[in-house]
Amino acid sequence: MRRIMTLNRVEEVTADIVQAARDCLVIGPGN
Repeated sequence: MRRIMTLNRVEEVTADIVQAARDCLVIGPGN
């Protein structure tokens, strides 16, 4: 159970990082 919770949390953090990276890419080279 603990491992499943950890994996879910890692997926959430990864999604946040991907979202932030996309925002940086859109803001940076785009402009």
